[in-house]
Amino acid sequence: MSILEIIALLVFLGSVSGMLAIFWRKAPVLANLPKITLISEKKQNVLLIFLTKTREKLKTLPWLKNFSPETFLQKLLSKIRILTLKLESKTGHWLEFLRKKAQSDRAQKQNNDDYWQNLENSQEKKDSNDQPA
Repeated sequence: MSILEIIALLVFLGSVSGMLAIFWRKAPVLANLPKITLISEKKQNVLLIFLTKTREKLKTLPWLKNFSPETFLQKLLSKIRILTLKLESKTGHWLEFLRKKAQSDRAQKQNNDDYWQNLENSQEKKDSNDQPA
């Protein structure tokens, strides 16, 4: 072990022992605290009252009287399905385009490979024409 690892280990052990000492001292105080304070009870009651009142008001609205969460979920899922199908179709078209482009690039590259052979042949012809007979 290097000296840095030893120092890091000592700092870690010191930190853990300090946290344990603080917890050991504060555990009895935390155990004596009440489980639910009055303020949090009031907040929960206010929130519950607010939610029930809004739910009742929403039920009285004419366009939400026959609201069904199941049909809403069905519509939402069908729209998501349609969107994914459109997206899949679009990516399929992109893949097809890229494959055609890659194929044409390969064909063009093969045509360009003949360039060097043609150049050599033309050079040989030029050299044979330049030599005196």
